[in-house]
Amino acid sequence: MARHWASGPERGYSTRTTRLFGALDASTLWSDVAAACPEVPARASNGAAVRVTPATLYAAGNVEVATEIARRSAGVTHPHPGAHAGACVHAVAVAVALSHPAGAPLDADRFVATVGTVSDNPALGGDTDTIAAMTGALAGALLEEPAIPKRWVDRAEAAPQVCVLADQLFARGQPTERQR
Repeated sequence: MARHWASGPERGYSTRTTRLFGALDASTLWSDVAAACPEVPARASNGAAVRVTPATLYAAGNVEVATEIARRSAGVTHPHPGAHAGACVHAVAVAVALSHPAGAPLDADRFVATVGTVSDNPALGGDTDTIAAMTGALAGALLEEPAIPKRWVDRAEAAPQVCVLADQLFARGQPTERQR
C-alpha cells in the first residue's frame, strides 16, 4: 500500500495515511510507524472499507475469512474501531453477494441480518465517493461482470489491469473440490 501511495500521494489520501506512508521505509514496520504518529488522531473514516473489496475477493464468499481479512487490512491505517467495523461490514456484504447466485432475487432481510452480525458499531457512513465505490463492489458481486456497462469499465483508471487482478484474486481464493 505504501508503494502505491508513493506513486500518487496527491490523490486525496487522509492526513493520517499520508503521514504514516510518508514515514514508512523499507526498514520500518508499519505498526511501529503507526505507534509513532499519535498526534494524528484516528477517525472512523471509510478508507479501510472502500479498499477491502479486492481482499474480499480472495475470501471467495467465506464470511469468516472476509471478516478476518477486513480487520487485518483496516488495522494497517485505521486504528479506530468504527473504521474496522465499516471494513468488516462491507467485506461481509461483498462475501455474501459473491456467494449469491447471479441474478437471483435477494432476500434483503436475510442479507441485512447476516451483515449486521459483524458489528453493532454505529460510527459508519459519510463520504459519498466511498459509498458509491462500495455500492459498485456489491452490485458487481451480486450481478457479476456482464451486468456492468462496458462504457463504465472503459472509463475506469487501469481497468484492464484491475480486471485481471480481480479475476486472479477470486480464482486463487476458490476452494478446490477436495476442500468443499
